[in-house]
Amino acid sequence: MLLTMKRSVDAAKRLTGSLPAALKPKNEMTTRLAAVIQCESALEDLMRELVRQARAEGMSWQAIGDIFGTSRQAVQQRFGRYSDDDDGGDEGGVPAVV
Repeated sequence: MLLTMKRSVDAAKRLTGSLPAALKPKNEMTTRLAAVIQCESALEDLMRELVRQARAEGMSWQAIGDIFGTSRQAVQQRFGRYSDDDDGGDEGGVPAVV
């Protein structure tokens, strides 16, 4: 993960280095913030993929919610649209009761 963050920082520096002077960040803090935003996006992508894989391997929304420290419903709302599980259920294709 640290390697990914370092790569994001390096990529942000390369990107900002190739911009016209008028578009270049005004200071190092701007570059750092841009890198953090890229890292955040990369982490979100990684979480979506891992949740998708967990669901494909049969992990319940409740178990995933427990890992995230939140409810089954909250994690399902956050990641459900990225899952191959499209029936809205938690286990074995049984629809969740709301």
